[in-house]
Amino acid sequence: MVQSEFDERGARLIEETQNKHQMLKAQKAEVSSFAEYAKTLNSVKLNTEELLTEKEYIKSLYGILQKLKIDNPLMAEIDKRLQLQWELYLMVLHDGETFINKEAPAMLQGLDEQIKTLEIEAELILRKISQADSPYCNPNTDHKCIIPLVEDAKKKISELKETMTMYSDWKFSITNNYHNLQKIQVVQTKVDARHDVWATLQTVSGTVQTWQDTKFSEFDTISASAQIQMWLQTADYLRSVLPERDRILTNLDIKIDNVSKFVPLLVQLSSESVKSHHWQEIHICMSEMYDSKQQLYVSHLMTSKLLQNKDVISRICGQALTEHTLEQSMVELEQYWENREFTLRKISIPKQNPNKNRKPASESVFILDSEDNVIGQIDDHQVLLQSILASPYVKELHARAETWLVLLQQLHVIMHLWPVCHTSWLYLTDAHVEGKTDVLDEEDIHIVLESDRDFRQLLIVTWEDPLVMSLFGKKSLSNVRELQGDKLILRLETLQRHQEKIMRQLGLVVQSTREKIPRLHFLSEDDLLSVLSNADSLATAKHVTTACFPHILDITVEPRMDEKDPPKITHIHGIGGEVVPLIQPVVLSAKLLEWLPQLQAMIVSTLHNMMHYSLLNVEKTELKCGQLEALLGDLHVQSDPYSALIPLL
Repeated sequence: MVQSEFDERGARLIEETQNKHQMLKAQKAEVSSFAEYAKTLNSVKLNTEELLTEKEYIKSLYGILQKLKIDNPLMAEIDKRLQLQWELYLMVLHDGETFINKEAPAMLQGLDEQIKTLEIEAELILRKISQADSPYCNPNTDHKCIIPLVEDAKKKISELKETMTMYSDWKFSITNNYHNLQKIQVVQTKVDARHDVWATLQTVSGTVQTWQDTKFSEFDTISASAQIQMWLQTADYLRSVLPERDRILTNLDIKIDNVSKFVPLLVQLSSESVKSHHWQEIHICMSEMYDSKQQLYVSHLMTSKLLQNKDVISRICGQALTEHTLEQSMVELEQYWENREFTLRKISIPKQNPNKNRKPASESVFILDSEDNVIGQIDDHQVLLQSILASPYVKELHARAETWLVLLQQLHVIMHLWPVCHTSWLYLTDAHVEGKTDVLDEEDIHIVLESDRDFRQLLIVTWEDPLVMSLFGKKSLSNVRELQGDKLILRLETLQRHQEKIMRQLGLVVQSTREKIPRLHFLSEDDLLSVLSNADSLATAKHVTTACFPHILDITVEPRMDEKDPPKITHIHGIGGEVVPLIQPVVLSAKLLEWLPQLQAMIVSTLHNMMHYSLLNVEKTELKCGQLEALLGDLHVQSDPYSALIPLL
């Protein structure tokens, strides 16, 4: 294994040193070849140490093989050839170093002279294009003629710098030091600047001319502003390179300054807020005729008149922007209300029933959804419209704002009337009001039924078409136009007046009934109206009796023998559990004011007779009622026995 490694490494090292030997034999005195040779020599020298290490390692392998007494003619031949090739390699390396040391001064002198010649040529080119009286520095020179010349000068300087860079690389191969190319770099920067100032001047002139030939409606002021900023940055850079007071650069500054004065005004004028009447004001201040049909070009605006009146024009544009802001607010307001739907939500509510033992019935009603949010939005938009009308720039929007203020006021009235009418409708259409002649007279009942029909129609129509209550009703059904806007307000106001009349009449009925029967103050107004509307029902009789007479828990009604027979109250039930028969049944009728006083008088008479009988037969009667015992106690301290009956009533 050691022998094979020795053979392989030895053969490879011999081959590598032979190759380097051949490389170092090609000694030429020509500059480029000499520089290449020097570069090769340096790379070989850097590799010599590695080759020497490899040689010593191979030699150690050969020593190991000899100690192992492994020897043959081929191994000896390799070792001999390796020693001979190494000596030749060192000899050629020494010859190469001698050649470089001998020829380097002359080669370096030649390179320096060539670089110096190129630097002088570059200086001449720079001087030629920088002379004040040359076409290169004359602003009157035609762009089309001078641009090719400065491009040619720029190209020559670039070629000179490329050649000098190559020479500098050669010099580095020989001396490990580059030549200082700062001079050619400075020259190239100045020549490039001369080229750029002419190119920028040509670009500015051409671009401005293109702008002037453009329709103002198609003019991109944002891109123009960005372009001018780029020109200004380029001019700032050229100012740091070109001579002070360079006429071409001065001409460029003037052109950029001339066009940059117009751009801020053009940006303001290009705003979508500037309308036809604003353009008319602008042309008036510029003492020009304005024709809205005439096509306006940028060249029409880039005049001295625009600059002379820039303060007035800026004020007009600012006014236009404010008007546009107000108009946007108006548009948002209009879109909100034009698309606003007033939906009804269907809910079920229980109907009042005087019989508290029965499960209450229910009916479906429709209520306006999000009523509070609508009213809040109306208030906000009314404030907005008032601020718009108070603005000095409302001229074009005054009529629209006033119209919307009226419309929102109408809607505000509708949103106020709707819940009032709806609440009254629910109250008046309850079971204790509808069709009861003992509560309302025929005329009032007719009003109630008519109001109920009208409001139900409005509910149905609004349920089917949510835009009925909208401000415009663009999508509403044609057959409900009379239910919109001021017509709807009139309907609701009429309905409200009718409802208020009925409510007042019901209040008078309640007041009159309570004056006739004071005990009915124990009943709420709703309960009393319900009782008056159902006076002949058994549930009503029980409810009134227990409410008006606290110590009575229930009543007994005689079963009807015939449907035509009126119901009759025959017994009263006390809170102590006693059942007392009335001395005479009380006939129930549809008129509460007829049978309730009779019932009260009959209860008093019955209890009076029962007490009188009990007092006369106190020793014979078994007292089951603790209440009678209390009455007996009261009789000992009261002079009037009848007053002792009051607790029972």
